[in-house]
Amino acid sequence: MFYEDNGPTPLHRYKAPGAQRANFVTTGGVGPTGWSNQSDLGAVYVPQQAGSVPQLMLIYQYHCTSCTAGGGEGYYFTQPTAR
Repeated sequence: MFYEDNGPTPLHRYKAPGAQRANFVTTGGVGPTGWSNQSDLGAVYVPQQAGSVPQLMLIYQYHCTSCTAGGGEGYYFTQPTAR
């Protein structure tokens, strides 16, 4: 059992406008312009906390354009080496 003095940060979720189903998640700030605020998904550790929590793994968010079936923009998450 581990006890940590570094707590996780809320993971905020935003939904794309209109009929698009894309979601954007972030640990701070605001979502893309025009996207609506949704309920928080939970809590995560931010990259600055890497190394302070045993077995904590960095996962990055990437943005791509024309990567969805409809040609719209999208976001995906992966470990840095899996890109």
